[in-house]
Amino acid sequence: MAAEFPELGMELDMESWEWLSDNHPKIADALEVQVQRGATPDALRAFVKKRIGSHREEFAIRCETAARYLLAVKK
Repeated sequence: MAAEFPELGMELDMESWEWLSDNHPKIADALEVQVQRGATPDALRAFVKKRIGSHREEFAIRCETAARYLLAVKK
């Protein structure tokens, strides 16, 4: 069983959100809207990867982790 580090995980997810907000604010805003509408981080990652190509996997992961942060702070 893998170790869990919730505080570190939250900080990493927050870093992705902050990076996306700073570097691509319109994408961050659109991502936030989709999270508010109920999109899951996994679904958003899959959409981004399909939309912009698998060669941008790192960006898709960044969107997934940013969405996970938004879900965590929404609760």
